[in-house]
Amino acid sequence: MKNSLHTVIRMATALERSISVHDNFPEWVSEKVGAIKGMMVSVADYVISHSEMKAAGTLAEGRQQKRKSQ
Repeated sequence: MKNSLHTVIRMATALERSISVHDNFPEWVSEKVGAIKGMMVSVADYVISHSEMKAAGTLAEGRQQKRKSQ
């Protein structure tokens, strides 16, 4: 995952450097960038929540309760 994330950062940086605020792009380009943004936000939310739950101990507690109910 780390390698893929590095590639995303590298490509986003290259795109950001090569375009201007005044450039006009087809609608499909804007839609693709919007979709990528949404996916990145979703992944970041998951990773952050997972880390917070792990630090708080609630992730482990949830797994133990699930095991007991099975």
